[in-house]
Amino acid sequence: MTGTSSPKTGGVQFAAPFSLPAPMRWLDKLEEVISVALLIVVLVAVFTQVVARYVFQAPLFWGDELARYCYVWMTFCAGTFITGRRSHITIGMLDKRLSTKALRVVECFAMLIVAFSCIALIYFSYPWLLKTIRPKSSALRMPMVFLYGGVWLAFGVMALHSLVNFYYVAIGRAPVLPEASETFE
Repeated sequence: MTGTSSPKTGGVQFAAPFSLPAPMRWLDKLEEVISVALLIVVLVAVFTQVVARYVFQAPLFWGDELARYCYVWMTFCAGTFITGRRSHITIGMLDKRLSTKALRVVECFAMLIVAFSCIALIYFSYPWLLKTIRPKSSALRMPMVFLYGGVWLAFGVMALHSLVNFYYVAIGRAPVLPEASETFE
């Protein structure tokens, strides 16, 4: 797909807005829903703990741990969501100085670095992850592999998003750099 140069944005305008394929849109929506649901669980757990502690003088033994673990999962799930939408914080020092083709190369290189870093973290942390199958958390008695496995899975999804985004930017179907607050829904 070819575009025309725009003096306003300094980049390429596309005739139609970019849309991810259906499975990636479904994954994007799932990540969004899970992130919001986990945030709600965190808020309810903390609120319940405060009420139980200060109103009934009987704190819950599991409330803090549930909130802490859901916060970890929420953080990494939201990280996959942001990676998929390419909405992470960027520093645009080169945006106006490089051509669209050069920016495409830089953006693709950055996505490959993210993907290979995530894959390396998955590969090298797998033996350690296997060691967390038996230990259980102190209050919930949950196997710790569920806590650490969620983080491990998130790196896998981030790698997937980075590789998919790399492909669409490399072939020219996605804009080189999304506009601020632009989403691909």
